[in-house]
Amino acid sequence: MSIASGGASIYPQCVQIVDALSYSTNLQLVLVLAGSSACFVDNPGVRETATRPTGSDTSASSSSGSTLTGGTTSSTTALQSTSNATTDSGSTTGSGSTSRASTSTSDTTSTGESTSTTTGCTRQHWYIDDDKDGFGNPLAVTMACEPPPGYVDNPDDCNDKDEKINPDIAELCDGVDNNCNNLIDEWSAINLSCQGCSMTALGASVYHICTQQSTFDEAREICQNRDSDLVIIETIGESKSISMLVQGLQPLWLGLSDTAVEGSFVWINGSALVESQAPWAPGEPNNANNAEDCVLQNPLFANTWNDRSCLFTATPLCESPLP
Repeated sequence: MSIASGGASIYPQCVQIVDALSYSTNLQLVLVLAGSSACFVDNPGVRETATRPTGSDTSASSSSGSTLTGGTTSSTTALQSTSNATTDSGSTTGSGSTSRASTSTSDTTSTGESTSTTTGCTRQHWYIDDDKDGFGNPLAVTMACEPPPGYVDNPDDCNDKDEKINPDIAELCDGVDNNCNNLIDEWSAINLSCQGCSMTALGASVYHICTQQSTFDEAREICQNRDSDLVIIETIGESKSISMLVQGLQPLWLGLSDTAVEGSFVWINGSALVESQAPWAPGEPNNANNAEDCVLQNPLFANTWNDRSCLFTATPLCESPLP
């Protein structure tokens, strides 16, 4: 028995497909995928010869697992195949399967590198190395599986026109960032004095002893121009090491004052002074004439501390992290 629909006769088992067609935007494609030759028997436009289903094939099935004549899959499966076909870039075959053109593609990995599915290699960034010092220009980059001629795998050069400027070069006192660490004229094993200041590495810090006699604020400016600041003494051990370093020198400014609250001494990083660690000179601090708010260390008096006017001139004692 058949059901008339649109000038053609449709077997009952095809009703599900017809219903689904009302939701499809490509009826012809869906019919082909669903096995239209098994459903439309009276439509002369159908080229294939329709065969009337027999036996158990004549009973319609509502489940997605039922089959049509010739092993055609159910309407649910056909519609799923259609959805895949319309979203895929491959070509659709008469049996409802899709095939994708064989092309070479590249997929990006979670690390940002690209993997070629043709060669199996991992593409990565390569940087041109014009000065041949082994360090690349971060602004000249390409992607490839193997390094192109003249390229390296790092972007660490800060001047790719000068082979004497790269991370392996020791810093010099020449106004240039020789080792590409964004610092200029900092301490190195061959740069122990620069721009009027000696530099000594002790532990994790470098101490700069500068010759310019300066007020407290001027001393801070001198230090900051050297990517440092006035010294902060955090332990008794550090205090002893500094005392040995400055032995015999003139008074030096420390990064300590009570300008905010009289009698409450605070380091320039905001931490409070531990009084038990402060080697004050006898009778100090005394805020003489209500005008002494900044602290200096006096090597000529057993490296004791004294509060003085912030306008007094003394030697800056700067501190910076070890590069």
